[in-house]
Parts: sequence; C-alpha cells; structure tokens
Amino acid sequence: MKKTISIIAMATLCLFLSVTAQTQVTKPTYKPVKIGDRVPDVTLTNIYNYKTTKTNLSDFKAKLIILDFWATWCTSCLVNFPKIEKLQKKYGEEVQFIKVTDQSKAVVLPFLEKFHKDQPSVIPVITDDKILHELFPHICIPHYVWLDQSGKVAAATTGDELTVENIDQFLNNDNITNMRLKIDQDISKPLFITNELLKNNELKHSSVFFQGKYDGLGTGVNKRFNKAGKQTGLSITNMPLFTIYEIVATDLFRQRGVMNSDARSLNLVKDPSLITYKKGLGTRAPCFYTYDCDAAYLDSTTIYQNIFDELNRYSDYCGSIEKAKVKCLVLRRTSKIDKIKTNGGIAQELSFDDPNPKLVNHPLTIMMLRFSDLPFIKIPLIDETNYSSPVDIQISKSTNLTDLQKELEKYDLELKEQTRELDMFVLRDKN
Repeated sequence: MKKTISIIAMATLCLFLSVTAQTQVTKPTYKPVKIGDRVPDVTLTNIYNYKTTKTNLSDFKAKLIILDFWATWCTSCLVNFPKIEKLQKKYGEEVQFIKVTDQSKAVVLPFLEKFHKDQPSVIPVITDDKILHELFPHICIPHYVWLDQSGKVAAATTGDELTVENIDQFLNNDNITNMRLKIDQDISKPLFITNELLKNNELKHSSVFFQGKYDGLGTGVNKRFNKAGKQTGLSITNMPLFTIYEIVATDLFRQRGVMNSDARSLNLVKDPSLITYKKGLGTRAPCFYTYDCDAAYLDSTTIYQNIFDELNRYSDYCGSIEKAKVKCLVLRRTSKIDKIKTNGGIAQELSFDDPNPKLVNHPLTIMMLRFSDLPFIKIPLIDETNYSSPVDIQISKSTNLTDLQKELEKYDLELKEQTRELDMFVLRDKN
C-alpha cells in the first residue's frame, strides 16, 4: 500500500529578481558540467562583437570568465547589462564577460544595436547557442557561470554576486566562499519535494511558504494541473506578500461574481514596507515571499480558500473579505435613449493598446475590466446601468478621469465618484 505524505515547510531565504525560462528539451550532445568540473574545450560559433565569429573556449585567456545567459525578453537580464559593461572595462584582460543566448542572430543583433546605441558594448555575444546551454543547463535567467583560467567551473550565481568585492576576491585568492550559489527549482513540480520521495508514496498535500526571494525561482504565478486537466495547486513565487494575498483574493472575488476587483484592497498593516515593494528598497527587502501548494483532493473553488486560510495561519497577518463603505466610480445611464446597443458583427474587446480602441458586440463588463487597468483608476468600479446586452462603444485613449468621462458622455453614460458598501479585501496585523 502506498504511503501518504503531507508537508508544510517554512523557511527564510534570500532575495533575487528573475524571470523564469524553460529551455527546450532536445537530445543532448554534451553532458552537463558541475561546479569543480573542467569544461571541455568546445568550439563556439556565432560570436559577434569579437575579433572572430568562431573560436574555442580555451582561446579566452582571462583569469576569470563569466558566461552571462540571457534573453531579449528578460528585463532582469537587461538591468545588469550596464553593470557588466562597467566591470568589463574596469578589469580589462583579467576578466572576460561573454553574453550567451539561444535566440537567433536575426533577433539579438538588432536588439543589442538599439540597446547600446548611446554607448557601444565591449562584450562579445554568442547567439543561436546550444552547446553552452547543454553544458550549463538552467531554468531561471539571468544565469552567470564563473570559470577559472583552466576552464574549471567555479560557481553559478545570480546578478547579485557580480560585485567588485567578489571579483577581486576571486582574482586574488581563487576564493568564492562568500558568494551565494544559484540553485534552480523546477516550478512544474512541488517545490523542494524530491522525485525520490514521491516514487513509492502518494502525495496528498504539500504546502511551502517562506519569506525572502529564492535565487532559483522566477517571479510569477503558475497553476498546477493533473493529467485530467483539473487544477490541483498554485505556485506564487518571489512576490510581495500583499500581492500574493491580492492574487488569491481576486479568485475569491471572482467566485462572488466580482470581476474588476483590482481596487478592492485595504492595507491596514502598521508597517506596509514589510509586505509591499517600493522602488529603491533593493533585492534584500523583507516583503518578498513564496507560496506553493499541491492538493489533489481540493477543487478549483476550495483551493483558493485553502490558500487564503494558510496565508493567515502561517504569516503575521490576517486577511478577510468584509463589507466596508468606500469611495468608488459608479457607471450609470443618463437617458433612456439607447446609444450603446450593438449592431452585431465580429466581437472585439476593448484594448487601449490599439490606435482606435473600441468595444464591439461585448457586454459592458468587458469595458469595466479594461477601465480597471487604467493607471488613473485607483478606486473600485461599479456598473449600475442594469444593461446586460452586448454593446458597441468607441473610447479614445484617455490619460485622466476627466477625459474618460467626456468620452462616455457621447453615449449618455456617466462615471461619477460615489460611496458604496462593497465587499473589500482587508489585511491587518495579527497583533
């Protein structure tokens, strides 16, 4: 008979901003190398911003070689580009950075030319790479591999470790003892649960909750599904705790029929900096957390309430959805003349990214959802038009509430601030 396992894990880990990238599964040509292994002297092709487009890895003679695995869509990778350019210029021939991506030359070179238009890069870049990705497999980027002069792997780190202090220590002592190594976690599996553990045991419930960013995880939300397509879990990684609560509360609101719940949050915590992020706090800010659960016995409705309850149980805070009188923007019709009735045709959702934003053959619910994404909408939106039929509305892109209100007046609609008693997500300190 299979054993059953239930796991709750709590820990405090360090911080790191990253983007999750899953490498394609292909038949490998090279076996992965580990820290302490010597890298085979492979031939590198598709090298640009270098004296040749093809060379061997051993041709790089620097005392320290740092391979920077990146992608054009990875904002966290790009943030570090100015830093490594400065480090490359500072250390000259002692240190050699090499940018490595598996994206094509046609995508990468025009992107880099535009990115470095004001100050040309001094760092070689390898495109269309397969070999180095096979030698140094990873899940999250940016990913930095440190090689010594003999080609031995010294470390794999995040961008946080790319400091003058760490590089000087390496160059002077070949010592990396003070650096934090990066260990990727496969987000498709329950976090920190080994496959060996699950070979002869049926996992009934796992739940992991910890404070601090973990180097080997990306920042994002991933739903877990079983083979039948049923949601069994949720993973929210490297996010401020208040954001994690809001993500879960959004689904609880959805179950109540409330779709535009973005502004339905009240943060009553005494020290918001402990659970929300503001620019300038740095990667060591205490607000970042990770929550992961996998519970096959829960359905897609109860799973979010279970997560909400666990966040309350294991954090220092207490969240609830309760009635509160708040200011909101109420949508109403100002006449009985129907100026919004659809003419039918192909449905088109409202998108303010379009040059000519319009809603065609869709309910007002869709319009309200798009309005809730506008940066100047800071309070809840309420639809009191009682109009459930599809509509046609053309709304020019607005930069403020006054302009938006003028656009709606064309259709005998008003959007005015009122006070209503609404279901709100409220977060408080436990003590």
